[in-house]
Amino acid sequence: MTIQEVAEREGVSVRQAQRYCRAPGFLGHVLKAAKVGKAFHIEESDYRQWRIDCGWEQAKPVAVAAPPVPQVPQPEEAAALLRPVRPAPAYPPYPLPADPVNGVLTNAPHERSSNHPHPLACEDYMRQEAENLLEKYRGSPNDDEE
Repeated sequence: MTIQEVAEREGVSVRQAQRYCRAPGFLGHVLKAAKVGKAFHIEESDYRQWRIDCGWEQAKPVAVAAPPVPQVPQPEEAAALLRPVRPAPAYPPYPLPADPVNGVLTNAPHERSSNHPHPLACEDYMRQEAENLLEKYRGSPNDDEE
């Protein structure tokens, strides 16, 4: 596909589509393109993967083979299995807009914003940053005190 086709599909100018192919691309995601003569050529698979990386499309589910026979975990592995696992959120991660396609322009985080992140994504990000700072300055709760 060509830059013009990408621009039509994304609803942007040709110049903006060209910017997607250069560093830093869109939010750091560069659209892979090969320059053929004076034009760019983009593979359909690279375009789809770029849209998934940018958060505009969901990845298609992949058929999974039968799971292997489980092995008995060792004691240290068993402790790792007991740690709580956070479920994946139903909204895009922090820097991405909450609803880039159907959202409305807002001046603050909102669940239907096309330019600001989801408020819960902001809370998750701030919580994680606070945990990182506490771990950095106080040490991990798993660290052995001397």
